[in-house]
Amino acid sequence: MSRVGAIQHDIRDRDGKTPAELLDEVGLLDDRLVAAHCIHLTAEDITRIGRAGVKLAYLSMGDATGGIIAPTRALVDAGAKLTIATDNMHADMVLLDLRRPHLVPHNDPLGTIMHTAHGHDVAHVIVEGEVVVRDGRPTRVGMEEIYRKGAAAAEALWRRA
Repeated sequence: MSRVGAIQHDIRDRDGKTPAELLDEVGLLDDRLVAAHCIHLTAEDITRIGRAGVKLAYLSMGDATGGIIAPTRALVDAGAKLTIATDNMHADMVLLDLRRPHLVPHNDPLGTIMHTAHGHDVAHVIVEGEVVVRDGRPTRVGMEEIYRKGAAAAEALWRRA
């Protein structure tokens, strides 16, 4: 995910290019990019982003609190894909492994995730900058401990039944 056009004078001041121009120039502006914000865009940026089929992670609450809203209609009309996101203060992220039979094809990724993804599809989880799940396994506690505690909890429930 990349913050594209989040602030008015960022990369432009340094490189003389808009973020969309720079991403395009280095080969990163394509249909695999998920771009957040997209607030301060030129007409050329909108065309470039749409032509590339970029996915826009639309942060309605974050944008509204700043008093500036991304040109979502123009971006969608240009060919960008619109997704809904939230601006987590600590950049929390869940990454799914979409290479699962029940998650194919990817013609409607958001719909597929919403309707058919499961917890076992989680590949990585990042909380406050710390990876707490890597390759589907927790990093803060060992699986043996989880199995042991789960078995003890189940046994306690069976005794009460």
